[in-house]
Amino acid sequence: MNENSSKSERGYHSHRERQRAFIITVAEQLFHRDGIQSVTIADIADAATVTRATIYRYFANRLEIAWAVQRQYLDLFHASLPIDVHNELLSAVQRMHVVMTAHRDYFFLFPLRAQYFVQFDTVYANTVDTEQILELNRSEYFGEDIWTGLVRLGILDGSLINNLEPTTISAMLNTMISGLERKLTMSSESFEGEYACSARIVYTNACEVIMRGITA
Repeated sequence: MNENSSKSERGYHSHRERQRAFIITVAEQLFHRDGIQSVTIADIADAATVTRATIYRYFANRLEIAWAVQRQYLDLFHASLPIDVHNELLSAVQRMHVVMTAHRDYFFLFPLRAQYFVQFDTVYANTVDTEQILELNRSEYFGEDIWTGLVRLGILDGSLINNLEPTTISAMLNTMISGLERKLTMSSESFEGEYACSARIVYTNACEVIMRGITA
């Protein structure tokens, strides 16, 4: 392949990556505004000022785009994790506290992400694509879900109760955190009036209580 052909191919792939990213961004905005279930491929095409045929070059259907948005949010979270998550000089329980704090900070920094997850729950419940959700949650560092990896380490280093089952505790942590975030999201305007305390304080205390229950 000559130099001109190589440049042309790189330019083509770069264009496709930009166009795909733009379609995801436009779809994300529509999903937030109108709801995932209400947005059609035609809506996305109109908003992105492209044809439906162009959308179908990248995505088979609206569901694939919804998954792509979900992946972006999770990738952003993983990229935002402090380096101490992988600091082997810290105990596993200390590293779990780092992840908990990152979840809390990310929740308040990107409130739209939690709002999207509330919508996406319904989509996922109708598809139950377990393999895809496991892949999205997999940490490159641990080769599995972050919580599962850290619980395994915590049992080994003695910082966690030694009879814990890693995958079960991971499921518990993910469920409790996602449930808390969804509650805070859905009652964001009334929460402080109902409970006379801030959502951030509740999130912080919930994390402390959860960790206290599994710490050795």
